[in-house]
Amino acid sequence: MKLKLSTILLTGLVFLAACSNDETSTETEPNNEEQNQTPDETSDSSEEGSTVANVVAENVMIPGGTKEEGTPPTPNEAITLDIVGARKTANLNEGFEIPFSSSGTVTGAYLQFKDKDGEVADGYYDINLSENNVSKESFTKHLGVKRNQKVQSKQSAQSIDVDFNTQIEPGEFCYIVCVYDSEGNISAPQEVCVTIAAWGGYEALLGTWNFVEEAFQEGENAQLTVSGLSGCTEITIVCPEFSYADEECFNIDKGEIVFNADGTYEYDYQITITTINPETYEVCNTIFDTSVYSYQSSGFWSYDETENEFAIVEYNYSEDDNGTQDTGDFEPGEGYLLYFGTIEISDNRLTITETEDEDLNGIPDYIYKEVYEKE
Repeated sequence: MKLKLSTILLTGLVFLAACSNDETSTETEPNNEEQNQTPDETSDSSEEGSTVANVVAENVMIPGGTKEEGTPPTPNEAITLDIVGARKTANLNEGFEIPFSSSGTVTGAYLQFKDKDGEVADGYYDINLSENNVSKESFTKHLGVKRNQKVQSKQSAQSIDVDFNTQIEPGEFCYIVCVYDSEGNISAPQEVCVTIAAWGGYEALLGTWNFVEEAFQEGENAQLTVSGLSGCTEITIVCPEFSYADEECFNIDKGEIVFNADGTYEYDYQITITTINPETYEVCNTIFDTSVYSYQSSGFWSYDETENEFAIVEYNYSEDDNGTQDTGDFEPGEGYLLYFGTIEISDNRLTITETEDEDLNGIPDYIYKEVYEKE
C-alpha cells in the first residue's frame, strides 16, 4: 500500500542520502498479537549486534530500489528537495510514502536508514523513481459519504514508496533522503523520523459509531459543504408546453463502523438513491429509478495520540452496486488506505478530518470531514 509519509527533521551528522530496501517478504495475514507492542520493542527484534536501522533496512521493500555498499555520492546541492506535510507515522505491514517537490527534473533518490540514537544502517539504496512511482495503484476509497465512488487520492506530483514486510515491528527509526537528476545534480539531504504505529491502542475509539454527516471543501477559498443522512436536489423538467420541478434524493440507510480493542475494524454502509429516469423528459411525467449501494469492509486501524494521526487500512471488502457485486482480499503490504487524517472526540461524537496539499505549499487544497455518533 502506498502511504504518504510524514516527517520530522532531526539534527545529526549522518552524511547525506537516504535509503533502504530488502525484497524478502512473507505472505501472511497481519498478526496483531505479535505487532501490538510498545515502540521500543522494534530494537528487541534485531539479532545481537544489529541496529534498529539495519533491521529496518533489511526488511523494507522499495520498488526500483537497489542496495549499494558504502555511503551515497556527495551532493552538490544544485537542485532543491522539499518535504512538506508528510506523515509522522507508518503502518505495520504497509510502510509509508515520502512526498516531495524539487526544482530539478528528478529521476532518482538515495535513501539510508538510521536509528533514533544516530546509528546508521550499512549501505544505502539507490532508487529509480520511474520504477518506484508506477509500481502500484494508489487511491483512497472514502467509504459511504462519497456515494459509492472510489475517489482518487490527491497525491503530490512525486513521491517515494517504501513498503514493510511482516518482520518490522512497532518502533521508531529515521532516514536520510536526497534526490538527483539525470545530469548528476544531487539535492541537500533531509532527515526524517518515523514512528511505526501498532494497530489499535486508543481506548476512546473503541465501540460502535454511526455516521451522522460529512463536510467537503475543494479549493483553498471554497465553502465547506455539509451533507447529512439524507437529502434531495431539485431538478427542472422542461417539456414542450410547460416545465415543472421534481427531486432526486438519497438516504443513507446505514453507516456503521466498529473499532475493536485488538486493532481490527468492521464497516457496514448502505445508501438508497432515487434518480429521475431520462424517459421523463419525453413523456413529461416523472419516472423514478431507485438503486441501492452497499459496502462492507474490514481490516486494521491505528492512532498515534502524540501526533494525532489516524489511519484505517482495509484488507477485505464486499460491494454491491444495485446487484453488481465485487469482493476483494489484500495481502499485507497491499492494503488500501481508507482513511488517514486527524480525529476529534467530543460529546460522544467522532470527527475524522482528512486534508490534501496537492502542490505541497503548506495550504490544504482539499478538506474532508466525517462525523460519527457513538452507539
